[in-house]
Amino acid sequence: MLVHSQIAGGLALLDDFIRSCAFLHDDWTDHEGVGGWGQYTTNPLLFSPPVCVTSSLAGYGPRTIDQLRSLGGFQGRIIQPEWRTNNLALNLRSDLPAMAALREQVQAQRLHLSSFYNDPGRGIDAIADSLSSSDHTVQAHPSHSAFMTMYSKLRFSDYVDGVPSPQGATCETLADLKAFARDSARAYPGMVIKLDHRDLFHLDSADDIDGIADQLKYPLRVETEYPLVATPIVNAIRWKGQVAPLFMVDQYIRDWLHWGNGSPASGTAEQRARMIEYTLRIGEQMEGYEGVFGVDFIHTPDGAIYAVDINARFCSSTYPYGLLTRAGIDPDRTHTRYRLVPCRLDSLDDLTTDPEFIGLTAGGGCGIFAYDPVAYFELPHPVHYVNYVCVAPTAAACLALDETMTRIIARHTARHSADD
Repeated sequence: MLVHSQIAGGLALLDDFIRSCAFLHDDWTDHEGVGGWGQYTTNPLLFSPPVCVTSSLAGYGPRTIDQLRSLGGFQGRIIQPEWRTNNLALNLRSDLPAMAALREQVQAQRLHLSSFYNDPGRGIDAIADSLSSSDHTVQAHPSHSAFMTMYSKLRFSDYVDGVPSPQGATCETLADLKAFARDSARAYPGMVIKLDHRDLFHLDSADDIDGIADQLKYPLRVETEYPLVATPIVNAIRWKGQVAPLFMVDQYIRDWLHWGNGSPASGTAEQRARMIEYTLRIGEQMEGYEGVFGVDFIHTPDGAIYAVDINARFCSSTYPYGLLTRAGIDPDRTHTRYRLVPCRLDSLDDLTTDPEFIGLTAGGGCGIFAYDPVAYFELPHPVHYVNYVCVAPTAAACLALDETMTRIIARHTARHSADD
């Protein structure tokens, strides 16, 4: 029960963080800049922060928004800058009326600014400065310096003192990498080479290095790759001098990319308690960081647990499971499936108005909600990806809901694809 009491404290911290901030969460990146991509800017609306800056609500539909509002989302002030690029922060800085509206709200409510990424392409700290006044200085959470420090894969070992992590090394040269690969003390021959958040290489052995040598940039991080039983994540928060867990869920990984989550998380009670303990140790070492973060773990066949990544930001799972936990649904005591899947829809109302759709209701323990349509606005049937969550009291019932949602999505996608 210690874990549940810790999580209750974490959720209270999360509520305080949400009430303290205007949200500008933008998952735009250079190499994913495609015209009209909604790019996850509506995710924070599930929390109902006082103010949320977002690109567009196109792709939702009124029925879907009504359902999410009944679950506690979509209840704050929404500011939508004029669309110029996929970069929401740039759109905001370029739209003087939108900036003025945000500044008015931030000053009136003494808010700070929560961002998803705070890298050089967004200028979040500059926006925070523009929103500040002589009697209220707006802080960006996380700050640019804290985010960039935690974001670097090369700094991972700085934050895992006292926490089991994979055998690894920072390599300055190809010779360093080959020396690590051929070290007889390594438990397994496979390796993960980490250049950046999305720039990874998975090698079966040292013999594969020469085939990718011309694609590597130094310094880099390399770690031994272990056989996996499960890949859970713990979401946590560091805020006002405290570190606390929020929830833990399994991750669905396909081709080394995240495509969803499920609960309850894998592992024994003892293993889950250890993951909480390790996450808190990591959070205590993240000096200068304020906000939500996630720690990815792996479970190996011999029962070992390793922390393998620190996400110094809100995670994909933070938003839907944050909505559930704040609505009184404990992921650890119910069965859930969160998925991101391709589709072709006019809006999410195609799904939520379908006769087969079983909507999750406030106070209910069984149903589905859909959110965050990824839409290419210039195309017919613009919604090309949908996020959804199934909630049920048993694993079998949750699987049945997921199969129902899969049928609904396939039916509408086929109908719209026939129009192209």
